[in-house]
Amino acid sequence: MEQGASGTKKTNAPSRWIFILAIFCLLSNLTYAQNLLVNGSLEDENICTEFHINCSPEGWVSTSDVYQNYIKDPKRAFDGTHCIAFVAGTSDLKYYRTFIRTQLVCKMRKNLRYRIQLYLRSRYSILDSVGILFTKNDFLFQKNVYSKMSPSLLVKDASTKLTSDTTWQKIVIDYTATGDENFFTIGNFSKRDITGATGNAPEKHFLVLMDNISIVPLNTDEKLCPDAKQTIEDIYAQNERHDLLYRMIEYYRKNQPEPPGISYTIFPKTDTIVIPDVLFKTDSYLLNNTNLAILDSIVEKIKKTNLDSLVIEGHTDNVGSLAHNDELSLNRALSVRYYINAGGIFPSDKLFVRGYASTRPVATNQTAQGRQKNRRVEVYLYSHD
Repeated sequence: MEQGASGTKKTNAPSRWIFILAIFCLLSNLTYAQNLLVNGSLEDENICTEFHINCSPEGWVSTSDVYQNYIKDPKRAFDGTHCIAFVAGTSDLKYYRTFIRTQLVCKMRKNLRYRIQLYLRSRYSILDSVGILFTKNDFLFQKNVYSKMSPSLLVKDASTKLTSDTTWQKIVIDYTATGDENFFTIGNFSKRDITGATGNAPEKHFLVLMDNISIVPLNTDEKLCPDAKQTIEDIYAQNERHDLLYRMIEYYRKNQPEPPGISYTIFPKTDTIVIPDVLFKTDSYLLNNTNLAILDSIVEKIKKTNLDSLVIEGHTDNVGSLAHNDELSLNRALSVRYYINAGGIFPSDKLFVRGYASTRPVATNQTAQGRQKNRRVEVYLYSHD
């Protein structure tokens, strides 16, 4: 029934396109490099504690047993072999619906913008009822009646308008964060009940299929938090499903847990410090001991900064051979590096040293004044709030 985003059957790529396809896949993966959601492809399978079987996607938990709605069929998935479905309503139970939630890898920063992208599909015209809810506390343990809850946004308000067909539909929504988001939940948040005959007997559920979900910062300089890897491991370690999950939900609805202590994304800042050649002896990489105050000031600044990385670049004028200048520029950058990190205040794997010789001038090499400006060491301090 489901044959891909265009409604056409998927075919194998000819061998001559394999290389191009590989490059495309690489670029697609880069798009999700800063995804704040785990397992957005839904391909990683969870092995539940109770039955030791792969019955749901890692990181994604349904408010009801998801086993029947974790679909492993490449003909039905938008991409890969897996997708997941939630129930928007039923033909025989009033206001019955299920929701799917996951925890964010990092907290979003207040007032910054994020792009939510996912693919949805349903054989029923009900996608305008689908909403996304961000919460500080775990949605699974909420006591509110689902039909009375209001979403953070509705997919019908996406920049890509919904169509009336039943193929996969790409949803793109830009969202301004409040800074309190810990959990992402999707489902039917309509105040009206979706009921009646499904027209697909004996199926009684109005299902919505979901695949390829991501949340990425709109500012490409914003990166994942430092503890993202550990948070992902913790999310994957939640293996309660079925009865064990229901017991956990029942317990924590009466004993609300604290919100998870996840970190905010990193929003880097860059400081550039230009060190003139007066720091060095003529045509040498040895430091001039009478001009070290500027390096001492850099050391003090590093101590007061949440530094992510330090890049030191050496430059020369064009007098002399390229090989000589290449060696001189690199050695001058190394001299600055060793001085700055003499006390081991910064991890060595976060320090980067480069020598560019005369290849990146900032002034003309035709005058003495210009050549003096080109003989320099530049220090870039990358930090975060």
